[in-house]
Amino acid sequence: LLVLRYSYSNDITDLDKAMPHLEKSIEYYELLVKLTKDTYYYANSMQTAQRRIPIGGDDGNNKTWAELLPHYERELVNFKRNLDLLKSSKDGKIVTKEAKPWQTAEVTLLSESKGTYAVKNGTKVYGTPISELTKVAPELQNLKGITFDETSQNENGTHLKFKNTKAVKLVVGYFNSDQKRFLFPPSLETDAAGNAHGQAEVILASAMNLKELPRVNIHTYTFEAGENKLDLGKGRVLILGFIDANQTITPRDVGFIDAGEKGAIDWLFY
Repeated sequence: LLVLRYSYSNDITDLDKAMPHLEKSIEYYELLVKLTKDTYYYANSMQTAQRRIPIGGDDGNNKTWAELLPHYERELVNFKRNLDLLKSSKDGKIVTKEAKPWQTAEVTLLSESKGTYAVKNGTKVYGTPISELTKVAPELQNLKGITFDETSQNENGTHLKFKNTKAVKLVVGYFNSDQKRFLFPPSLETDAAGNAHGQAEVILASAMNLKELPRVNIHTYTFEAGENKLDLGKGRVLILGFIDANQTITPRDVGFIDAGEKGAIDWLFY
């Protein structure tokens, strides 16, 4: 209720007051997992893609208390990060600042590609009307995204091999969704290697809008010069291109929220 209250009050103290309750809820949930790990198996009704609350049960996943715990832990970590971002901003509000396009970098693709696309308004990243870009952060507007087939991403994951003569950052866009068809962003809470390339932090929050797909948060993966590869899990994700790793990048919340989100507070947990 305190988090919901913040959406009306815009008072950060509401979020501060909510923090111990959220932390305590994780403690109670951990106890629930401990008490049921040897006695509770699963509920058949939880093993369905139609169930979306609290998260999809596609392919029989997320059917036990233990399987759901990492999702709640990730939300708490994200909440703490976003609260810190709010506190460090002027007047407790994240102000959209003017920004310049990042300096791009040239690489040689070694894996097969379906082509590239300009990261700008009007581009259909998957070639479909619902995937049309409607808002793009200024930092991204010189990039050339690498085209992937969405079906292949869902079934096989996303794989890219390339060669670079200097250090680069690969810009990756994660959809702000908990649905299985979208790849979850990297998290140290659930993957010990989740920051091997400096990718765990959200660099640009709410940085892109698409016509009928969730908004996009931007992460970057750093690669030294040489032959490199990126292997991501199953689910849609945007490979938006390469930038010079030596430039200064300022993390921020761009503030492109989805239609109907009216001061949305969901972003606090993503």
